Amino acid sequence: MVARSTFGELRRPTGRARSGPIQVLFTPTPAADGRPQVAFAVSKRCGGAVERNRIRRRLRAAVDRMAEDLEAGAYLVRTDPEVGAMSFDEVFHSLRGAMLRAGAKGGG
Repeated sequence: MVARSTFGELRRPTGRARSGPIQVLFTPTPAADGRPQVAFAVSKRCGGAVERNRIRRRLRAAVDRMAEDLEAGAYLVRTDPEVGAMSFDEVFHSLRGAMLRAGAKGGG
């Protein structure tokens, strides 16, 4: 469970990065198991509920593939509508680049 204070901290992120239509905000949090916590913000501009859920599933699958490479902390992933037309590999590489830069020491 993610504490409400974590979302408050993401209003003042220590790291942020953008790669194409994907923006990532990052803030370090004390996590007991050292794993990253990731939330997704996919706006209605990206399409109807079916399309937004498809985008979220792709993002979640991409995060699962790279989770062990990420800095522990809280990440907020925001998307622009163009992400819906991208292949999984394009989404993965854009997301990976943005998340690694946002979570890098010094904050991207």
